[in-house]
Amino acid sequence: MHAPNLNALGTVIARTLSRRTSIKYVAGAAIATALGMADRAKTALAASPARPTEVSQVRQLSGLDGVALAMEWTPDGTLVNVESTLGLSRELATIVARYGAAVNGLAPGFADVCARSTGIEATPYRALIVYGGEWAAVIGSGHRGVWVDPTRADINEVVRAVEATDPRR
Repeated sequence: MHAPNLNALGTVIARTLSRRTSIKYVAGAAIATALGMADRAKTALAASPARPTEVSQVRQLSGLDGVALAMEWTPDGTLVNVESTLGLSRELATIVARYGAAVNGLAPGFADVCARSTGIEATPYRALIVYGGEWAAVIGSGHRGVWVDPTRADINEVVRAVEATDPRR
């Protein structure tokens, strides 16, 4: 599958927005710049191997009780590392990484809305738990997540472990 050139996409957005107002042009130019930076970062990540510390953190998460899948992805959803006891194909792991990145993109806004509407402090976003059927997914803000059997795992321990691997902490 061919990845779109994000810098070109940002330029098109900027031109479209610039036809409307100068303020939107500035916003469009900022989007173009950000997308260009993301495009260059994606290229750099693809060219460089994963750092050993990242692999060991994913391996550390996979060793927790009840964890069947531990993975890391980039902000755009590119799979970086995966450890699984499920026999998960690389193709399916790539799809799951995109899911994790989508959650990372939406969860901070969700936490902010919850905090503003209820008055209960829910920011900054650190992790989101999705629990359904026989599985739970713990998606951390640091682009790492685990899929666990909640009957075997201590969810609080898993959340703490995922949070501890956040490179921004």
